[in-house]
Amino acid sequence: MKYVRIIKELTFGEIVSIAVVVVAPFAILYGLLT
Repeated sequence: MKYVRIIKELTFGEIVSIAVVVVAPFAILYGLLT
């Protein structure tokens, strides 16, 4: 369960930055397809 410990050690800023990196490609693809 080391993933849980890693998640707990992340700061809010790091969580947001990771979320942006993950969502950005999908947002770009969605924008191109619509």
